[in-house]
Amino acid sequence: MYVKPYYRILTIGLFVINIVFWLAIFGNFSFVEYANDDAYLILKILLFGEPVAFAVGLWGYVRKIKGLYLVTILFLIGNSILSLTDQTGWLDLISLILSLVLLIVMVVQWESMMKHPKI
Repeated sequence: MYVKPYYRILTIGLFVINIVFWLAIFGNFSFVEYANDDAYLILKILLFGEPVAFAVGLWGYVRKIKGLYLVTILFLIGNSILSLTDQTGWLDLISLILSLVLLIVMVVQWESMMKHPKI
């Protein structure tokens, strides 16, 4: 069984949408709302880490690295849980929907990904 081309396109598209979404939130938070406030430095770093994690997950998906595929799925589960436990607003809802859809698409591809010869 192989990954159908539309699953690959959908998955890559969802990764890119997540990366752009989190870069927009990071940019707004870091350079508009709290541009001169060093008290939020840790939060700014964490907000930048989110698109970086999605970019690493995308890289692992495209390169078909099994271990990174698993880590990405665990990251998406954690991201979904954190979106639910936060003070839920419309940004949390968008984040939750994006993470859950990407998670579902990746779980559907699990079997074919694990049969791939690359480690």
